[in-house]
Amino acid sequence: MQKRHQNCVRLRHESDGLAAAIAAMRNVILLTVLLSASMMPACADGNDLPCEERSAHASAMVQDALRDNRSCMTNDDCTSVSPEIQCAGGCGDEPVAKAGLKNVQEAVRQANHDYCEDFSQDGCSYATPGCIATNAMPTCSSKGQCVMTSP
Repeated sequence: MQKRHQNCVRLRHESDGLAAAIAAMRNVILLTVLLSASMMPACADGNDLPCEERSAHASAMVQDALRDNRSCMTNDDCTSVSPEIQCAGGCGDEPVAKAGLKNVQEAVRQANHDYCEDFSQDGCSYATPGCIATNAMPTCSSKGQCVMTSP
């Protein structure tokens, strides 16, 4: 019985030592991760990209928002919005669901902030595409998407 007790005490001390070693290793790993993160260079924002990439990323951001916010059930669910950003020209209003209008407007604001903020000051320029004048109105298609329809 005495020997069994001694073995339990010895195992308990060994497990205490193992737990302390694990805690010490965890602290070393955490410290290594924190130091590594602090030594990493800061990521460049979108305004540090070349001009063409800035325009492309900003346009894609707005187009994605337009695509994701066109669902409708009736014509009354649709409206139009100007998707123009400060670093890419456009051809007038695009159809959007009224429920998603604020999402698209926020995407335009965010695209301007992330990619277009210093566009002209950085020597970047863009050409507005050739646009055809239209009297199109936003309507809800048979597929449940807001589209521009000519009268």
